[in-house]
Amino acid sequence: MARGEFNDLPGKGKPFSPTTQHNPYIDSMTYRMNKMLIDNGFLPEWLMLEKEIRQNVREAREELQLARLKLGAEPFAEVELRQWNSAKDNLTTLLARVNKQIDKYNMIVPYLNKQLVHYNVDTEISKVGGDVAPKHQIRNTPQQNSDHTNTMSLLNLFSFIFKKAS
Repeated sequence: MARGEFNDLPGKGKPFSPTTQHNPYIDSMTYRMNKMLIDNGFLPEWLMLEKEIRQNVREAREELQLARLKLGAEPFAEVELRQWNSAKDNLTTLLARVNKQIDKYNMIVPYLNKQLVHYNVDTEISKVGGDVAPKHQIRNTPQQNSDHTNTMSLLNLFSFIFKKAS
């Protein structure tokens, strides 16, 4: 090499072509088949299932948000409450279907750190706007508010006294 025997080789000083930069533990035929599949848009089943799960969850959330926005501000009338409960039931059905897809996904995904957890209906409802109680349970009377305020001020007084004493 010191005598310059390799100085006139083609591609001297240039990086290797991408075809030579594949996994050395995979034979060239498998590499070419995988490359052809990837170039034509084919994905492993677990990746397609993951995309489908995420899209279904996004659509379910958007549907619930739209139903919540149509209902307006709280407190709800009886008709609106029935509509809200219907939207929640629909979300429960959709998330049950998604959770079955997650079970299938977790069985075929090759990596442990890629596994998904089930979606909880109550968590999704709280993200959208919380659960809604019937009309008579939502409103607090002024008497209830003043009792709560008096209790809190009494507790604050005791905590102040005991902090000073110690």
